[in-house]
Amino acid sequence: MSASSIQNPPFFMFLLHLPFDILREILRHLPRPAIAQLCLTCKDASTQCLPALYHHITLGYKAHVRQLVHGIRHRPELRHTLEQYTRKITLRPRQSGSHWLIADFFSLFPVLSSVTVVVLSHFAHLSVNRIRQLALTLPRVSHLSIEYCNLVVNKEEAREADWGVMETTFPSDTSERYELATCEGVFREAAQLSLVWTDFSPTALQEVFRAVPKVLRIDLGANHNKIQHANDESVAMLPTLCPQLQHISVSLQQVKESTLCSMISHYAQQLKTLSVRCDSPETLQTVATHATQLKSLTVRAANTPWAAAPFSPATKQGQEHSVSDIVTGILEHCQGLIQLEMESWMMQDVPFLVWRALETVAERRDPQQKHNVFLAMQPQKMPAKHKGRMLCEVYEDMPATPRVSVEDMNKEQGSLRKTLRLQREELQEIRLLI
Repeated sequence: MSASSIQNPPFFMFLLHLPFDILREILRHLPRPAIAQLCLTCKDASTQCLPALYHHITLGYKAHVRQLVHGIRHRPELRHTLEQYTRKITLRPRQSGSHWLIADFFSLFPVLSSVTVVVLSHFAHLSVNRIRQLALTLPRVSHLSIEYCNLVVNKEEAREADWGVMETTFPSDTSERYELATCEGVFREAAQLSLVWTDFSPTALQEVFRAVPKVLRIDLGANHNKIQHANDESVAMLPTLCPQLQHISVSLQQVKESTLCSMISHYAQQLKTLSVRCDSPETLQTVATHATQLKSLTVRAANTPWAAAPFSPATKQGQEHSVSDIVTGILEHCQGLIQLEMESWMMQDVPFLVWRALETVAERRDPQQKHNVFLAMQPQKMPAKHKGRMLCEVYEDMPATPRVSVEDMNKEQGSLRKTLRLQREELQEIRLLI
């Protein structure tokens, strides 16, 4: 929206007379500076556009808090807008210290029942008790996201009330509310918890899990892994502290495969979405056996090809044949699976049925591109005699050869990796090929 269009009276009046839901949808696509300019044009525009301007609040500097305090004290309509229309709060300290930001926010707003998303970002030391205190101010939060933080458990509860509370906060008995938060600060409606590059001790994350007892979706992203065994212990405590989980994504480093398999076995048919690292076919076997109600599965391969591992005692053909059978078993048992993403897999670990299904679907969608899958599978130049032929036809004409060694396979394909996303059509094709 240009400045000239904003200053055009006919267009401007037409915009303000639109139904509120339509106007809100239009404003959702405008940058915040443009919405701020609209609010400054006239009183009617301020009333109509203020909810969109304060839909998402980001606080980082002490000056921001002072300005907000001044606006709330002198403009009752601003407080009403914040209490009714603010849906997302982002707290990111950009000055020395960090707990003053949560402390001031806690005192600034006794209750904000409209907020559903809270983002805590870049806290050098974030006390778990401070997080639980926010639950008293934000009782309707459904998504709690902690990004680039270091979670700690503060053992000196008596000092918490003295941590940097500014003179701009509203008078209140903060010490009593802090003590109450330590005991009862729970996000009772929180259904989603996300951790992005956040370090923690097992005790700290345990308290965070207890603060979201009804969480259904959890995303544990990678971190710096500063504390030994903390990541593994945190995943191990999930079944106990978060019994209702249905959507799990674990990208943490140094989590034992046995811990992941135990978690999958516990939630079993309760799981709808799963994203984990796969160190060996054992993880796939656990998914095929227990998580039969999955709708979406993402498997991130290990750093080394599974074919390099010792042969499985359960089959004489070895790991490669085992992986193909297990992937087939997942599709047979998880009939509701509509998306399978194989992330960063060594090419020699991808089952042949997957390549064949991709080729068939690609030809069905665009016959002119039917060679792409074959070219993706072969890192070297394709022989001239195979050009213009289907992948399955090429393999049918290939003479039977003995199983090649791991060294020869790596020499042929090197360390090439592929990320394959199989949607409903590809998965159905694999089921037909079984």
